[in-house]
Amino acid sequence: MATTASTLALLLCSYATLATPVAPQGLGNIAKPNVNRAPRKLSGISPRNRMSRLAPRVQREKVFGDKKDGVLRQEVAKIGGTAPMGEFWDPLGISNGKSGSELKRYREAEITHGRVAMLGAMGFMVQEQNRPLFNGIIEGPAIRHFERMNEAFPGFWIPVVAAIGNAELTRARKGWEDPRTGNLWKLKDSYTPGDMGFDPLGLYPAENEDAQVEIKNRELNNGRLAMLALAGFMAQELVTDDPIYTSAFERYVDQVQYIGK
Repeated sequence: MATTASTLALLLCSYATLATPVAPQGLGNIAKPNVNRAPRKLSGISPRNRMSRLAPRVQREKVFGDKKDGVLRQEVAKIGGTAPMGEFWDPLGISNGKSGSELKRYREAEITHGRVAMLGAMGFMVQEQNRPLFNGIIEGPAIRHFERMNEAFPGFWIPVVAAIGNAELTRARKGWEDPRTGNLWKLKDSYTPGDMGFDPLGLYPAENEDAQVEIKNRELNNGRLAMLALAGFMAQELVTDDPIYTSAFERYVDQVQYIGK
């Protein structure tokens, strides 16, 4: 009887072993998923953070990129929007559809051209009237000075071009992204347009934000006026072929004589 019971127990154990499913070789033991288990809750995480964790990385970069772009647009609009034109005067719609990075690059170009125009407008008036440079041998309308300089000093433009190239290279290294990274036309995020750190007279108020905005607006507005003035100077001299002071004085005399008649 004992032998019969032992034999029966052995047969039952063998049947149980054969009836148990075995995972394919090489895959290991795969546990059967528990469909009745409740989903795990992300307790203590706000919906916003939960979305940022679950959203794809590309989507997160797009969201943060749009927010950063809006901040850049606000920074550009903060400077240069003065009365009577308003905060963001753009009648031609040049800024429409432009990103904050592109507007920041436009502002850099505006400041740079404004500074060059201020120096150029002053150079027109000073050199034509007083001729302090080159022993006074360069005279006449300023639009012809380039040609006369080349005739009087043929090698003068070599150091001038070298100086301009050095200034542009310094500005590019300070404010522009490395083109080898693929950002060929992008300014650095940490760079403020026009801020080259050049202030030998200490005029820039480093600790007063309101004063900083005011002095930046002054520079922009004077640069804008200088660009218009320089364009007017060149157009007038192309038409009259006379220096600015000469043609202006002659017109003044003609008007006085006409009124006197």
